[in-house]
Amino acid sequence: VSAMPEGLPLALTMALTIASNKMAKKGVIAKKLYSIESLGSCTVIASDKTGTLTVNEQTAKKIVLPDNSEYLISGVGYETKGSVTGNNLTVAKEIAKMGVINNEAQLVDKKYIGDSIDIAFLVLGKKLNVSTKNMKEISEIPYESENKYSAIFYEENGKTYCTIKGSIEKILSMCNSSYGVNTFNTKKINLQNEELSSNGYRVIAIAKGEVPKKDNYCDKDIKNLTFYGLIAFIDPIRKEVIASIKECRNAGIDVLMITGDHPLTACAIAKELKLVNSMDEVTTGDEVDKYLSNKKEFDAFIRSKKVFSRVTPLQKLEIVESLKRQGEFVAVTGDGVNDAPAL
Repeated sequence: VSAMPEGLPLALTMALTIASNKMAKKGVIAKKLYSIESLGSCTVIASDKTGTLTVNEQTAKKIVLPDNSEYLISGVGYETKGSVTGNNLTVAKEIAKMGVINNEAQLVDKKYIGDSIDIAFLVLGKKLNVSTKNMKEISEIPYESENKYSAIFYEENGKTYCTIKGSIEKILSMCNSSYGVNTFNTKKINLQNEELSSNGYRVIAIAKGEVPKKDNYCDKDIKNLTFYGLIAFIDPIRKEVIASIKECRNAGIDVLMITGDHPLTACAIAKELKLVNSMDEVTTGDEVDKYLSNKKEFDAFIRSKKVFSRVTPLQKLEIVESLKRQGEFVAVTGDGVNDAPAL
């Protein structure tokens, strides 16, 4: 190159090509050669949790009812071997049936396809031998990360019902009663959720109610439902992740977690991964929105946090843009459609 400067582009291209070939042998595909150099300059990795830091095989482990009674569920991953124990399994079967009918996952050629939570509900249904043959679907509202719930309207035994599942905040806002108790105590239900979340469970709330019969339904038709309970799922951490995070830190790369999970769940997982020491390093999408109007304050706020919970796809993008404004070279990892804008 010193003798003939024209050789520089060729020398760089060859060096990056060699690096690309080495990475390909480890299962890494580089679509653009210069991205190898960019990744070598990386200072922050913004990682999704589910399917990236964890194995993305959600397993239902507990059902908690409004009266504090519990059902314990055995089994690991998507294996249908397992049992449900507790008093009066009728309620557990009804909750499982609601999760099965309000579901976008499928079993194709002995393989499950779809969202991990939906698959976990199908597995729970098989453990309890539930059937949806007598339930006729009328209309559905698919899950969207911004809405934080999915709903389905169906007919059963001559009556029309709506069942919904999603985040506890959203589900409680659409309910006015609790199953099996006289008073609708949202404070008690939130405490149940906090206890489960602080133990690392991902918690899904579920509700049901009778609705007037009509041809088409929308979100405005979902109201005055009965809250049935909380289903706690566990998603094991990938074995290699803790060592990978340590290796990143030794290389001077900071690792952040950005997830749609409850803040207590995210904090429990982050502590296990040794990403954070306390809740002070954890924030939520709602808090992110409060600072968006002032870029300087927003950047300072983002700088002070390690875990971002209950965030939407566009909030993920804002977080990444903030890090870039602060001079960071950011790599984003994630396997869900909600990660697409940030990626």
